[in-house]
Amino acid sequence: MLSKWKGRFAILAILALAATFLVALPAGANGDIDITTDAQIGLSGDDSPDIVCKWELPDTYTTSVPDDYEYPPVEGKATPNPGGTTPGMEYGNDDDSVDIAANPCRQDEFGTTKYFTDGSQYNVMQVEANPENYPSKRYIELWAAIRGKASVAAVDSVFWDIYHPDGSFKTQEYGVLAGRPEQYGATFNQGSWTLDQGYAGMWYAASELTGQIATDTLTGQSGIIARAAEYELGLFKGRFWLDKHQPCGEYEVRLYASNDGDTSTLSNTLSVLCFVELVTDFTTVDWGVISPGDIDVVYGDLLMDTPERPTVKNTGSGELSLGIEFTDMEWVEDGLGNPIETAGAKRITMFDAAFGTNPSYLVGFPELPAYQEGQFGNGYYQVLCANEVGKLDLSIHPPGWLPAGLYSGSIWLYAYNNPNDDSPCLNEAGDWQDWTTVRYPFGVLPPE
Repeated sequence: MLSKWKGRFAILAILALAATFLVALPAGANGDIDITTDAQIGLSGDDSPDIVCKWELPDTYTTSVPDDYEYPPVEGKATPNPGGTTPGMEYGNDDDSVDIAANPCRQDEFGTTKYFTDGSQYNVMQVEANPENYPSKRYIELWAAIRGKASVAAVDSVFWDIYHPDGSFKTQEYGVLAGRPEQYGATFNQGSWTLDQGYAGMWYAASELTGQIATDTLTGQSGIIARAAEYELGLFKGRFWLDKHQPCGEYEVRLYASNDGDTSTLSNTLSVLCFVELVTDFTTVDWGVISPGDIDVVYGDLLMDTPERPTVKNTGSGELSLGIEFTDMEWVEDGLGNPIETAGAKRITMFDAAFGTNPSYLVGFPELPAYQEGQFGNGYYQVLCANEVGKLDLSIHPPGWLPAGLYSGSIWLYAYNNPNDDSPCLNEAGDWQDWTTVRYPFGVLPPE
């Protein structure tokens, strides 16, 4: 009975309202009324910002003051490296498809941008440091698209914590608002966004070159670029230095975004690759006047400013092993300085060499024929860790029957990286080290 009376009361109320409207209409009205409606969606108890996407990129500028992927290039700044790829990555545009699904930042079928689970993505980018930090240390750019719960302004703080492969802390870098998305290689034309292709476009590098963001996730109507252009998302950037002496391996890049004490975080890793870079302090080797049948030696040292005493150096970050190959030395002038038209069999074809970081522990070859490669191996004193130098002794074995005159040839030195499980170099093991410490003590093996 109670429910019946409730229903009847509701009907009467509607009729009464209808009658009121009819009475209140002014003369000449057609019976249409616009009624405004208002509603306010309250903030949830958690005000932590939404990290829509994050990505990292290697800087392309090659001066001592690099800058980020700005487009168009700013007058007076350095010219970026030519070509359509970012330098320093192993394959130019590789993101290691074995360990990472393509485009970890992408929209789902409902148009919502989804990112990978925290800490689940590895090797999102592979990069190398600059050899000898020249012309500068390499910048690694840090980027993030973040939505505050109320507005972009409702993001108090954005910062990244970077960790070495061994888990030790490297640096903390704070983010700043990066400005309009058009600054970084995006163009709005006829109602849609496109990416400016080439080395200068940040968006193109993040999507097409490194595969970190699906292209349609950037350029779609509800994509990251459109939302950033409408100030629905904030585009934040930061950067950190990568020194060539720092360890190789997986660096964790953890992003924090906070508002009023509530914090969101997202983490992935990027891969810093070991590489070797061989330099010498000499470009010629001159044994001077030698006697046929007598072995003569040009002795090296451990100083990089004595070109008459051969020294080699690893300006890279990984473990460098050294290889050598001699050509034969042809008879080019007789004892009076007259040129020889054809050397025939009058050649020096036997040599030897010894190498090491400690003069007391050199390894060499008793004899090394011309055009035969010799590798000094990866013993403790035969490898060069980051920034280390080695002494190279070079010997010549002239036959006793050679005529007097000038003999000329060449030497090919090459570096290779083939570390074994007990590499003495800290970088190869992914351990943190500074300029003063580049290897484990003799007899100490890397940790398991």
